[in-house]
Amino acid sequence: MTEEESETKIWYHLDRVTITINVTTPDETAKWRMLELKTQEFEEMFYCLKYPLYSLWHEVYPNYSNVYNLTMWDPVNPEFDNCNGVLDHCDNLTLMNLENEAISFWHVEEVAVDMVVTETPIHDVAVISVSSLYPQVNQGEVDPINVTVENQGDFSETVDVYAFYDGNLAAPKQTIVLNPGEHRTLTFNWNTTDVPLGTYTISANATIPIDDDPLDNYLSDGEQEVIPELPSIIVLPLFMLSTLAVTAFKLKKKKR
Repeated sequence: MTEEESETKIWYHLDRVTITINVTTPDETAKWRMLELKTQEFEEMFYCLKYPLYSLWHEVYPNYSNVYNLTMWDPVNPEFDNCNGVLDHCDNLTLMNLENEAISFWHVEEVAVDMVVTETPIHDVAVISVSSLYPQVNQGEVDPINVTVENQGDFSETVDVYAFYDGNLAAPKQTIVLNPGEHRTLTFNWNTTDVPLGTYTISANATIPIDDDPLDNYLSDGEQEVIPELPSIIVLPLFMLSTLAVTAFKLKKKKR
């Protein structure tokens, strides 16, 4: 399930589906209880809505564990039924507490189909960021790619991490161990010596043997450009000019 406000995804195990009724006393005491149908059979749940007489109900609020027998409800009597022929909102009924055989009269405020769930531990790792260190790189240079991986599950995981350019492996994979909630940033040195000039998409992927949420294992950073390296015909004159400038400066300084 995903929480609507935070968009946090939480995994649950569905333990059972059940019918729950919210009942109140019709007198001035205004007591109310929540009762859960005791049967665990899915087919019997809806049968009990149409034929609720002598069905057993388990109190879940405010006192847990009391068991009641529904001893009076009449679908043809408007005093008990709201005229739709099933146990529903605005019906009246009589319950007998099986422990002390006390009889009580109740008004139905709500009938609901409820799910009983428990949070389950999961395996889940995610690539939460991937980025190239430079906006562009000269062909033949090394471009570091940083990849951050997070363990969003409940188990310690051994994670294989890969960095790519256009789906090609940018550097050898790295394997790390992450504890639940831990994240780590890895650097992949992409050697562009044999990479043709052009624009490439940088991405990363993290894998574990079992992942309950594999959609966040992959992340793309965008585009990275490999440009021509500076030709030596330009580099050499620039180097010579800079050397002459430094020499001239030193000579001028000596004359003073």
